[in-house]
Amino acid sequence: MCGSLLAVESANIVGYNTAELTKGNYNTMTVQFGNVGTGTFSLNDIKTDNMTAGESSDDADLVQFWNPATSAYEAYYLYSGPDADDGWYNFETDESFDDDYPTGKPAGTAFWYIARGTGTGTGLTSGEVESADDVTVTLTKGNYNLVASAYPVALDLNAMVCTGLTAGESSDDADLIQFWNPTTSAYEAYYLYSGPDADDGWYNFETDEAFADDYPDGKPVGTAFWYIARGTGTGTIKFVK
Repeated sequence: MCGSLLAVESANIVGYNTAELTKGNYNTMTVQFGNVGTGTFSLNDIKTDNMTAGESSDDADLVQFWNPATSAYEAYYLYSGPDADDGWYNFETDESFDDDYPTGKPAGTAFWYIARGTGTGTGLTSGEVESADDVTVTLTKGNYNLVASAYPVALDLNAMVCTGLTAGESSDDADLIQFWNPTTSAYEAYYLYSGPDADDGWYNFETDEAFADDYPDGKPVGTAFWYIARGTGTGTIKFVK
C-alpha cells in the first residue's frame, strides 16, 4: 500500500510516501523526494518501521543499487552496534553511505530492499518534489536497467516518452518491462508493441492486454521496474511532470 501527500511550503513543494515491504524477500523501492535545495537523498533519510539492523550484513537489511554499465550491484547494510554510528554501510568497504555519496543519490533512483524476517514493514520517504518539468533516464541497451519515476505520481507506462528504444509485434523482438511482486516472488511483464493489430503501446506478456486496461489508474506511487532495452548503445526514458 502506498500513499502520498503534497504540500506547499514557501516556494518548495514537499511530500511523503509510505511503501509497504515484504520481509524475507526482495522489494523494489525508490525515493522520489530530495532534500530541500539538492534534489538528492541519503539512505539515512528513509524512516523504517519493523526493519532489521545488525552488526554485519549477515543479519541486517540490505539495499542493492544495480549498475547496468558493469552488470554489478553496489550494496549497503543497515548497521547498529558499538563500533560506529547507526546507519547504512557499504557491503564491501564498510564505508558509510554518506561518505560514499556526500551529495546523495538523485531522487528517482531505484533499488532493491531486502528486508530480514517475516511479515511486513514500511519505509517512509519525504522531502522536496522534483521541480523540473521532466526527468530523463539513460538506459544501457542490451541489459537490464532498474528504473523508477522521479515524481510522486501513479506510474503510466504509456505516458513515458521513449527515444532510441525498440518496439515490435511480439515480446520476442521488443523492449520489455518487468514488475517484481515480492508476495508471489514472480514478475509481471509488458512489451512495447508496434504493429497492425492494435494501438502502439505496452502490452501484457502473458495475456496481451494493454497496460492501460490492466491498470487504468496506473501503478502505485514509487513503483520501480526492470527495463530490458534491445540492441546496443543507449536509449532514454523521459518522465514528464
